[in-house]
Amino acid sequence: MFIYNVQSFIEEKEEVPISKDKVNVPDSADNKSSNLNIFKKIDQDINNDLVNYTLDSGSKVTESKELTSWIHRWRTDVVDKYRFYSSSIKSQEEKLLKDKQNATKYIYSNILTDDLENSEDLVPGATLSLLAFFTGRVLTNKRNWSRINGTLVKSSFMGKTLTSIPSRVVIPVFFACYTMKTFLPVTFQNLVNTIENDMLPRKFVNDYHELWNVGYVNGIQKSCNNLHASINNASFESVRKLRELVDKVFR
Repeated sequence: MFIYNVQSFIEEKEEVPISKDKVNVPDSADNKSSNLNIFKKIDQDINNDLVNYTLDSGSKVTESKELTSWIHRWRTDVVDKYRFYSSSIKSQEEKLLKDKQNATKYIYSNILTDDLENSEDLVPGATLSLLAFFTGRVLTNKRNWSRINGTLVKSSFMGKTLTSIPSRVVIPVFFACYTMKTFLPVTFQNLVNTIENDMLPRKFVNDYHELWNVGYVNGIQKSCNNLHASINNASFESVRKLRELVDKVFR
């Protein structure tokens, strides 16, 4: 409420003489009556807007109803906006907290499922995987292949190969994945399954598995296994024949 002290109240008004030289207003009774009515109307509006109060101390105060109403509307608007933004921020905080809880629950139920790895191998395995990733980054850094003892030299073929864009993308990730698969096999396999089932399109996963089976499992891996079996069989056969030969010679 906007109030102010009133020391005196003007009962009479004096007409201020208006110079005819400065204001070109005809000196007539109608104009004087019109001006007087305007002043009376203004005075009446002011008197209707003002409300007088007397405090317990005896002081008189006057309140402007229009000003008080405007301040009340302004205060209400500020409070409503404050409540709206406070409610929005609180809703966002609750949503973030719920998302965090859901993410934690999802990770522990789908990825970190092995209690032994979680309690003993998770921290060192994750640390080694991170170190392997940065090792790959260092290995594929161009500046490490273009300088010897601080002198700028021309990169070798191996340096150009390792610092190419595909190598800079694949090698660090490969080092990290291989290290994680070695020290955290269950967690790594769960992570791969989660990515394939929940993040990648099913058609892409099927095509990838088919290509992997054709190119690696039934191709490279099968050939290596056959070669390994052939070498073992040949070794066993050679040893058998050598033993038979020795047995015939010394019999």
